[in-house]
Amino acid sequence: VVATAAFYWVQNRFRPVGGEISVPKLLWLGYAIALWVVMPALLAADGRISRPLRQAFAVLLILVLLTKIVGPCYGPGSANVKSVCPAAIVMCCRPLLR
Repeated sequence: VVATAAFYWVQNRFRPVGGEISVPKLLWLGYAIALWVVMPALLAADGRISRPLRQAFAVLLILVLLTKIVGPCYGPGSANVKSVCPAAIVMCCRPLLR
């Protein structure tokens, strides 16, 4: 929340890249960061969750932060490749969720 508010203020005050950002886009940005970065990090660090499931969330976090595998898809070939990694994580963790 603090990071998105700071980004909103800097972007609308100084406009380092592009123009002003709208409030709906700011809310979407905060939601996307929370869902794709904060939640996997918290779940990967939570000792109450089984080790393989924590490892799966750590892999997801690495894919999000360090690669372009998880992200917007451009074209049908890219969509097919990018859907394999999250599907593989789900398949590996499926026995743990039963």
